[in-house]
Amino acid sequence: MRVVERSGTRLLSPQQAAEHANRWVKELNLAQKPRYGLLRRSDIVTLQPIVVHDKPQMDRKEERPIHYYVVPFGLRTESERGRQLARMAILVNAYTGDFEEITTFGKP
Repeated sequence: MRVVERSGTRLLSPQQAAEHANRWVKELNLAQKPRYGLLRRSDIVTLQPIVVHDKPQMDRKEERPIHYYVVPFGLRTESERGRQLARMAILVNAYTGDFEEITTFGKP
């Protein structure tokens, strides 16, 4: 199992995190995989990335917090109470922009 290093000295901006997530969609051909076919739609949009600040685990020797971005994707026309709804999300390293994982939701 690959261990992801989530610490560094300079966080990416939310815009940079979104750019990395969209690059990973292309580089990993995620839209071509049946589970992520929603990414092929013309009305898919990248929503506001969210930086996650995670406290270190108790067994880690390092005391620095770890960070990653959740970059949500949704359909342009789906919203509730003025907020767009997410259908899936890509996690990217908040320092390097490396791909970490993709998650889909059963409902927006």
